[in-house]
Amino acid sequence: MDDNKTNWINFWQYWLDLSDWYIINKPILKEQVCYDETIPDSDRYFIGIEITKKHKIGVIYHDRELDGISILHELLHVKFPNFSEDEINKRCDEILVGSRRGTCPSLCKHLYS
Repeated sequence: MDDNKTNWINFWQYWLDLSDWYIINKPILKEQVCYDETIPDSDRYFIGIEITKKHKIGVIYHDRELDGISILHELLHVKFPNFSEDEINKRCDEILVGSRRGTCPSLCKHLYS
């Protein structure tokens, strides 16, 4: 795992209060993912997290480069396992809007719990 990904994982783990989780990222090959033929090539990518709640382990699988936003999104699935994808996207957007205004992460803590 390169330092940038590790830094983003550690950053969001801290703010999401997931520091007791062991989170890693694991690249996969594009050929390992099956896509419907109606999906355009530009939208054919995979990022997802596998969670082992009992042992507090998360593996972020990805077939493209990870960034801080993608890592936040996947860790929100850990924090809020019962949220729908739409709810995760909304929460992610709220956190990112707050951070762009300079109020996050410390003043946006209410979005993490």
